[in-house]
Amino acid sequence: MDKYDLIIVTHEAFPHGMAATNRILSYARELSNTYKVKVIVVRPSERAENMLNSEAKGTFCGVDFEYSAGTTIWPFKRNKFVKLMTLLRAYRNLKKLLKAHRPSSVIYVSRSQALAFLLNKWSKA
Repeated sequence: MDKYDLIIVTHEAFPHGMAATNRILSYARELSNTYKVKVIVVRPSERAENMLNSEAKGTFCGVDFEYSAGTTIWPFKRNKFVKLMTLLRAYRNLKKLLKAHRPSSVIYVSRSQALAFLLNKWSKA
């Protein structure tokens, strides 16, 4: 598995999204001129009937990205248990990806306090 200098962890849709996505993409594109950068999206962001981001893994404008849940589609119409299992799988895979890539730095771009807590805990392990 590739080693990345910088990993950006977010809940924002990627590579197509709103202002936060564009900001992340702008920073990542510029940083990728010097460093190996990857964006990891923790929470799937798309509705199956209106999908902008169809690839769960790839490269966009020179920036590698991956949805840690393995899919871009969020189970909007499913029950809470399915949603919880999707998030838990994404968090587990995020931990595996961070351990495998061993980045020099991680930038966290999200409002999730749970994810902030986990990233802080994992960084001390």
